Amino acid sequence: QNDDVVCNRVAIAKRYLRKMFWVDLVGIFPFYYIALSAAGAFGQDTNLTQYLGLLRLFKLVRVYRVKQLLDMTNSNTAISLMTLTLLRNLAVAIIWTHTAACVMFF
Repeated sequence: QNDDVVCNRVAIAKRYLRKMFWVDLVGIFPFYYIALSAAGAFGQDTNLTQYLGLLRLFKLVRVYRVKQLLDMTNSNTAISLMTLTLLRNLAVAIIWTHTAACVMFF
């Protein structure tokens, strides 16, 4: 909280379990495959499986980690602000292009 470096592994683990563990769990939990198995539609191509495919959007919570990385590099003085801005804008352009392509595909 006050920019002190914490080296105690137990304190780090407790903080992770209180906050980011749940975000990571939602990001990696196989909701889609469990729902397909529960519906008995595994390996089929029906409207139900297409709607259940929306459950894969939960993986997007992992993008939050990218925001944390960008926030961390903002405070790093070894990287120039111009370079950081260019890389961030390039990443945003790539993400939006990918998202638009996925929307057009479906």
